[in-house]
Amino acid sequence: MPGSNLKITVGEFLPDFKMEGLNITSLSNDPNNPAVNVKVFEGDKEVFKGWLYSKFPAIHPFEHPTYALLLKDGVKK
Repeated sequence: MPGSNLKITVGEFLPDFKMEGLNITSLSNDPNNPAVNVKVFEGDKEVFKGWLYSKFPAIHPFEHPTYALLLKDGVKK
């Protein structure tokens, strides 16, 4: 993130996130429940690792005293 010491690594994007037990998949290619897997580093230290959900931003949010990180939406091309 420009102007900070945070680095964000973006992993898998699932347009229609679904989790059953340990299985994570996308039910379709439509952006019904967009989610992205990210890692956030502050300097060399990993401070967050997990999924961000555009429709449920309060589930497992990235918490930081200065910055917020949200998945705004998924776009179907």
